[in-house]
Amino acid sequence: MIRESDDYYLFPNMKKELGGNHFATDDDDVMNAVDHFLGAQNGAFYTEGIRLLHDRCIKIKNQRLEVSTTFPGLPVEYSSDNGTTWLKVTESTTITNKDSVLLRTRSSDLSRFSRVITFNPVPHVPVFDQSDIDYMANNMDIHLEILNTTTSNTSNFLAQLSINNTGNRDIRFGNWGIWFCSFTTIKTHFPGHDIRTNHQMTFKLVQGCVYKLEPARGFRPILSGEDRKIKFVIGSWRSLTRSDFFPNWYVSSQGMMSRTIHSAAGEQVDFLGTFNTLNEYRIDGDRYRAYTPEERYTRYSDITDLGEAPIPVIPTPMSVSINRRFRVNLAQHGWKIVTKEQFLPEAKFLQSKTYSIILLQVGACEKDYMKLERMKSLGFPSPGIGERKPIRRVIKLIAADPLILTDSKRSTSIEAYSLAVHPDRETIEITSRARPGIFNAIQTLLGLAMRSRNGGDVPEVNITDAPRFGFRGVLLDVARNFRSKQEVMKILEVMSVYKLNKLHFHLTDSQGWRLEMPGLPELTKVGGQRCHDVTETACLLSTLGSGPDTSTSGSGFYTVSDYKEILRFAAERHIEVIPEIAIPGRSHAAVKSMEARRRILLDKGDSKHADDFLLNDPDIHPGYQAGVFGDDVINPCMDTTFVFVNHVIAQLVAMHEGINPLKTFHFGGHEVAPGTWDNLTLCKPLDVGYHELKERFVKNVSRLAYKHGLNLAAWADGLVGKGTRPFDNGQLLNREVYTNTWNNVLKMGDSSVGRPYALANAGYKVVMSQATHLYFDHPHEPDPNQKGTYWATRFIDTRKVLAFTPDDIYGNADVTLQGEPITNEDLCGADGGRCVKLEHPQSIVGMQGHLWSETIRTDDQLEYMLFPRLLAVAERAWHKAQWESTKDEQDKLSDWFKFANTVGYQELRLLDKYDIAYRIPRPGARLQNNRLFVNTEFPGLKVEVSFDDGLTWKDVDREGISVENVQVLKLATRSPNNVRHSEEITVNLTSLSEASTSLPSLYCVLWCYLAWWFYT
Repeated sequence: MIRESDDYYLFPNMKKELGGNHFATDDDDVMNAVDHFLGAQNGAFYTEGIRLLHDRCIKIKNQRLEVSTTFPGLPVEYSSDNGTTWLKVTESTTITNKDSVLLRTRSSDLSRFSRVITFNPVPHVPVFDQSDIDYMANNMDIHLEILNTTTSNTSNFLAQLSINNTGNRDIRFGNWGIWFCSFTTIKTHFPGHDIRTNHQMTFKLVQGCVYKLEPARGFRPILSGEDRKIKFVIGSWRSLTRSDFFPNWYVSSQGMMSRTIHSAAGEQVDFLGTFNTLNEYRIDGDRYRAYTPEERYTRYSDITDLGEAPIPVIPTPMSVSINRRFRVNLAQHGWKIVTKEQFLPEAKFLQSKTYSIILLQVGACEKDYMKLERMKSLGFPSPGIGERKPIRRVIKLIAADPLILTDSKRSTSIEAYSLAVHPDRETIEITSRARPGIFNAIQTLLGLAMRSRNGGDVPEVNITDAPRFGFRGVLLDVARNFRSKQEVMKILEVMSVYKLNKLHFHLTDSQGWRLEMPGLPELTKVGGQRCHDVTETACLLSTLGSGPDTSTSGSGFYTVSDYKEILRFAAERHIEVIPEIAIPGRSHAAVKSMEARRRILLDKGDSKHADDFLLNDPDIHPGYQAGVFGDDVINPCMDTTFVFVNHVIAQLVAMHEGINPLKTFHFGGHEVAPGTWDNLTLCKPLDVGYHELKERFVKNVSRLAYKHGLNLAAWADGLVGKGTRPFDNGQLLNREVYTNTWNNVLKMGDSSVGRPYALANAGYKVVMSQATHLYFDHPHEPDPNQKGTYWATRFIDTRKVLAFTPDDIYGNADVTLQGEPITNEDLCGADGGRCVKLEHPQSIVGMQGHLWSETIRTDDQLEYMLFPRLLAVAERAWHKAQWESTKDEQDKLSDWFKFANTVGYQELRLLDKYDIAYRIPRPGARLQNNRLFVNTEFPGLKVEVSFDDGLTWKDVDREGISVENVQVLKLATRSPNNVRHSEEITVNLTSLSEASTSLPSLYCVLWCYLAWWFYT
């Protein structure tokens, strides 16, 4: 309760910092004191509000609100209804201890006002200083574990947080809090487990996934040496995994530097308990569980080990005739490239890459793809370039039609090519009508050489080839967690090797804006940084485990120069860069940045231009799903919204010009919840609903893109109206409108699976982007300890990606999210009437693999999630398998084991040469006659065993290994270059059942060998 003698302060420890009850009397002294107090708050400054409020700033006495200003006479206003109405503070203004009010100071002419601040009239809380925060960060040993599902509701989990005070001081009640991110819903109040009642603490959802755990009145100090156990309930509509919980928890106190808690720092998430029993992570109805070694062995048992790679190069060429007895070697001196000026850039690319081949031959691995001068200084040969044909050792780049037939029609693709290698004449002929085809042929030639065990050998070969799709893409999300320019170029390099030709560059989202935008520096100064700033005036609030400062992957952006360098690197490899700027949803970073711009200009007295690019609107309320940002959506009826969009498009066009010309503007367009735009003041004159507002927004963006000569692209849900009806494509001015169709989470009778066909029939260019098969932020296995989100499907392995059929979207139906089998009939009905029929197959223009980065904070994690699954995207986007047309399951199996052998015996070695930290599959194991047999997802990889808990390791060969008198051992798969290992698995032999070779498995082996014999 409020007592007459109590004073309440907006900044309670400012009084302590300044050494008295009042500020200095001189205005300069006031501001010097304020700057001293706020100077190190991770960039979180409250300057404007403080400049206008001084003395005790704000206090309550006898339930009356008392305020004072630096400049006497300036009126102060308050609002008790969240800013709808404002009243002047007078001597008679009263509030109660339950009221929270907003305050602002008006200028003398009433034309301007200070920033709005929130005053919460709570009793004085003991203030923690920096030494207290440092002590807590260094001496709190935290541990979080999931105990079990609650008995009352299997979608709720009982969790326990342990806080072990390992230091020599007590942790007492005060104004501190522990900040962290969790994808789950944490419940402070739950019958029997109310942490406010039981532990005098509270969890507060701040925004997004960010929670704050803080002590409440009555909190018992955590004594020195005490291990405090706090039980609470977590809610989830799905089973849990380790990826639901993020590292880098930190402790903060107002006015102090926030510190990362040492026991929760780093990427290992060691503070989180294991998820080893079903009761710890699985909700009712979920059929999945982590594979046992024996289940993994069974899953891989239909893959015959062929002992070599049956596919010479991935993606599989359309036609290959190969004779390995004869070969040429590109590493030898004297090769010359003969070309006309038309193909000179490709000739120079080939010339530069011969140095890579030589380096790989002698065992070196050049990681910096931009420093070819270092390679040249080693003195290895490279082909010369000219127009006159030498007698031998010549590579000819020929401008002509390669005469390739696809579906009995001559291919018109500018990417089609032919490649002929003649060892007897030491001549290589590359033929295509255009530069992209010449480049593809060069990549095939280099691919054959780099895959050679003899350093640059290329066999006698004739290849004719053309792509299945012209759009073969990769989405790279650098908004949630930033990746360096060098890492992006590394991914571009490998994309080009596998003939992937579109980089969908996801540059902005709620958690970050990653591209410098001339004229709007706040987009990267504020929106490109994350730190502990609850006001989000200097940076976005830390989220996704990025910690309290700007030193992690939560912060960073590309300068214009950086971006142009990426564009140039991509253009040299014939990769089109398609930047995505997420609007109108997922726009929190942009909204807060433009608020910052407004404040800066108002501070300078420039009220005329302060609102020029404003995006926020207090009328907008957030979407209804839990954990969203409160200001994540921009207003489709504000003129300044489209001034902003036009400026961004113009700057993108300028950056791309002359390097990698911008052809398509991708505006996102998705995930704006119905109801978000209800009752918008600026939209009321239009008298239209949510779907009409969304279509109006799309049309306006379309016009802006058209004005700049661009095509348009958006996610599928951004282009559909009521009842999933596509917007009228004829109303959009752009020559082509692309859409990524992603939402195909499989459910019985779910008509949204057919959205790609509905959009294709409406004239949109559809890029297959199905989350159940092509979202590589999902784990490789259905294991709660594996990294990845799992909202669309519990796992996506390489086999599932290769099995994707872009020409038959309903044929991809396999299981629901919980693992329940689902068929085409379940989706479409017995007569197929529930599913849209594809009327315009030519509108399906490609497919794309996606890497969203919410849980990806390092380069190694990025590469682990992308590879080798991305190779299957490259294969399916370039090459249509025969089984896709025949629906023959044996052909499909044959396609998989050929691909798996090629990956294991060949492609992973190539990825090693590019220093890619791909995922190495964990081994399977089976016990038979006291011998342990092992296998992997990709034949050719070695499996190692340890009998001494990992101290020493030895290989397990095809005949298995004796395990008589052994109870527990460890297994791991080794990379081809012997540098890395898979995650270790512990095998308890008492839990493995004795197995015998069954007739079905013998039949499979026999059939696979016959298929391989027929293929070769």
